[in-house]
Amino acid sequence: MNRRQLDTLIDMHTYCRPANSRTERQFIRRYIAPLPGAAADPWGNWHVTIGAAPTILFSCHTDTVHQRGGRQRIRLADGILTLDAPGRSTCLGADDSAGVFLCREMIRRGIPGHYVFHNSEEIGCLGSRALAADPGGPLEGIRAAVAFDRGGHTDVITHQCGRRTCSEDFAGALAAALGHGYQPSDRGIYTDTREYADLVPECTNVSVGYTGAHSPAEALDVAHVGCLLAAVCALDWTRLPIARTPAPEALDDWPDTWPPDDRPIDRDWPREFLEADWQAIDDAIESLRRDRHWRF
Repeated sequence: MNRRQLDTLIDMHTYCRPANSRTERQFIRRYIAPLPGAAADPWGNWHVTIGAAPTILFSCHTDTVHQRGGRQRIRLADGILTLDAPGRSTCLGADDSAGVFLCREMIRRGIPGHYVFHNSEEIGCLGSRALAADPGGPLEGIRAAVAFDRGGHTDVITHQCGRRTCSEDFAGALAAALGHGYQPSDRGIYTDTREYADLVPECTNVSVGYTGAHSPAEALDVAHVGCLLAAVCALDWTRLPIARTPAPEALDDWPDTWPPDDRPIDRDWPREFLEADWQAIDDAIESLRRDRHWRF
């Protein structure tokens, strides 16, 4: 990672960006709107297309879980980016500033693909839900949707919220191509690419090197981001195998045991998540999205 890239990555993390906040709009004006061909859709997502009729979608999201907008002080020590004063902010925002950085740099290098900078991921994936409901929209012709929005260092996600969204063939080939210890994982939670699982064959999420997401202890491994950037830019994405058939959720989308009973539940799997009534949550989010009677 060169000095310009490092300065950009650091500055991105100074923006506290609750969904649809003024600071998020400032961030978009600075880092996304100036990209060649960048355009916003009616739902607040931003799109950039590189190449003719790309079949790979790369995604991230522009909002963070900060409680209020504004700027924050951060520090870089021993290759790790953290809050300078953890008591003064609710999170670092590597979820998903790291993903935005990766997509932006891939665009600058001309890596072919359709790039989506999603709106309102942290409050229910509202931007991606709207795209998934748009027939004949940007998802038409897309064969794989790859989000850069996963904590840790080694995951290529095959399941989100328990549902299979990506085949073992695709995840295994992608993990092998990325190197650096990447491997398929069925322990994904929820990000924008899950909304596309009924329409796009391969929908995954890739670890980008942060830990402690959604907390003041959040930290980003800058060296890992640099290694991942080099790997995704060197990869021939068109050669990855497409094996999954997109379809409405079925029982065989789920792992044999859920949650996997041969591994302890770690900090990425709070008990509240595993016991949640996800249908009720989905219904509540859809009601809010439809009625728009809320404040953030």
